[in-house]
Amino acid sequence: MATTMNIYSVLIVEDNQDLVMGLQDLLHHDGYTVTVAGTVAAALKLVRAHRFNAILLDLGLPDGDGLEVLKETQRLDPSLPVVIVTAHISSDRTVGSLAQGAYAYLTKPYDREELRHTLRRAIGVKELTIKVEQTERLLSQSEERLELVIQGSHDGFWDGRVLPGKPWSSPLTPVWWSPRVKTMLGYTDEEFPDVLESWTSRLHAEDRDRVFAALTAHIERRAPYDEEYRLLNEAGEYRWFRARGQAIWDETGQVIRMSGSLRDVTDRKQAEDALRRNEQLLQHVADITTAIIYVKDTDGRFLFINRRFEQLFHLTTEQIIGHTNHEIFPREVADVFRANDLQVLEWNRTVEYEEQAPSEDKLHTYLSIKFPLCDRTGKPYATCGISTDITERKQMETALRTSQENLRQALQASRTGLWDWNTETNDVWLSREWKHQLGYEETELKNAFESWETHLHPDDHHQAIAFVRAYLAQPVGDYQQVFRLRHKDGTYRWIEARASFVIEPDGRRVRLLGSHTDITERKSIEHNLRSLTEQLHLALTSTTLGTWNWNLQTDHIYWSAQVDRFLDLSDGARPHTKYDWLALVYTEDRESMSRAMRQAMDQPGTEVAFEHRVLRSDGSVFWCVWTGEIIRDQDGKALHILGTVRATDGGAGNGRRGKKL
Repeated sequence: MATTMNIYSVLIVEDNQDLVMGLQDLLHHDGYTVTVAGTVAAALKLVRAHRFNAILLDLGLPDGDGLEVLKETQRLDPSLPVVIVTAHISSDRTVGSLAQGAYAYLTKPYDREELRHTLRRAIGVKELTIKVEQTERLLSQSEERLELVIQGSHDGFWDGRVLPGKPWSSPLTPVWWSPRVKTMLGYTDEEFPDVLESWTSRLHAEDRDRVFAALTAHIERRAPYDEEYRLLNEAGEYRWFRARGQAIWDETGQVIRMSGSLRDVTDRKQAEDALRRNEQLLQHVADITTAIIYVKDTDGRFLFINRRFEQLFHLTTEQIIGHTNHEIFPREVADVFRANDLQVLEWNRTVEYEEQAPSEDKLHTYLSIKFPLCDRTGKPYATCGISTDITERKQMETALRTSQENLRQALQASRTGLWDWNTETNDVWLSREWKHQLGYEETELKNAFESWETHLHPDDHHQAIAFVRAYLAQPVGDYQQVFRLRHKDGTYRWIEARASFVIEPDGRRVRLLGSHTDITERKSIEHNLRSLTEQLHLALTSTTLGTWNWNLQTDHIYWSAQVDRFLDLSDGARPHTKYDWLALVYTEDRESMSRAMRQAMDQPGTEVAFEHRVLRSDGSVFWCVWTGEIIRDQDGKALHILGTVRATDGGAGNGRRGKKL
């Protein structure tokens, strides 16, 4: 046996759009027709113009006190239940509203189930009141009283009698139209006489054939008559009406009379149109997003998908709706999807997953947010998912981790530590390698400016601090200084610090980002080289030999005063570069000499030798023979070439000119 549900109309008077949307979803889900007003003025207009089964009323509205709406409602219809839903919980507002006729009050945030029960009770009381009143009137009043009931009803009534010998559809068929029918349309008795033509002439042209076909089916085949159509009112506007009727036939089966009701359903139709537009809007929003959106019932069958779903998996809506994951995706992928869906239904809450689905080129990774859709009892009846492709992000994260690990290994191999100092907040970050340079683990040395300052060598402290202050006052160029820091074992390590300011988006220079490189070994080599150079200088002062030192890091070449003398150069022109050196070489020997110098830095051995001619200022030519040894660090990197040079008037004679030994 079919059950017909009443459609109740609820007016929401609330200016908070988030609450309005929540209430609309809740009430629409429960089958109510919903109208919304955000101000006192709009609510008063609706209350005066329309009939509602209940009102949900907020007291705090932008243009006045919600109690004004309550007062007007009580004036218009004291039996209309008004439920106060407000954040105001003072007794003068809560108890006061009840004293002024409110059915109940609920405080925000409201409980959904409490709201449902309160609304059902309120409408039930309203319906019971109406039914009692109707029963009392029916039992205690006469035909005249019934006429008054008809006149006061929201529905209009009609009663038509077929003229003998005339078709029921004759324009002159007598039809009694109740006053309510004429009031709903805005016509007077003269403008809307009691004949069928009054109705047919105002029936919308697009509805005419359908309505007459329904009337014919009822009269000839006794099919139920229940139709919705548009009628033209006195203002020249079409309004929607719902008409229901029942015919009476004589003993021969000929229709002799038909009566029925007419109800204005324009508001409901407009609400339905608004709902349809909202559904279309929701579909449009879902279709334009780059995420995949879908809804599946508890059996895993798709109920809804957006356009992105179709595009990514090259399937049509018909191929997806009503089907399960196992009918669409490979089994191993579908198994994961189903397990996650079941978990969401079991836990009855939102859950985040990383899921994979096949695409044209490979498996793509998605961040899926899945949540249950519940009925009014809170029982899940479906799962909704929003899945975003994060494949590129995952690849970037992997590449970033690889890059960070490569950087860490490179810094560790080069014995370089990093540091970051916010000069405004004095926050300092020291890398693990920075602390390892001084023999500390990460947890043994805190990230603080003092960790650097307190480890400075006493002889370097004043100069290092002064350099920092000067750079902060005038940060021109890169920050670069050399100092000694105390190692955990008590020794001191030579450190070369380099840094520069990071320019913030607003142009400020706040963070100083830099590096520490342990140059202790280089300093030791340089010290030994200076000592050796001094010793050679003393040993060779009285000889015809000279010494030379080529710093491959700075490209500076130093040689002794003896070399200046036999090259006919003025003393004090040091340091020299390789280009100064080549300028002294005889023109015909420069190309071979330049090639030999390049090869010297790339060769795996340690000994080098160069020979070339030099043109004296008096026009004579002599030979220079340069011999030396390559000095390397522990990693094999060439740092210096140190050796001797001698001049001879004779030819090279040994065939080694411009070549390495």
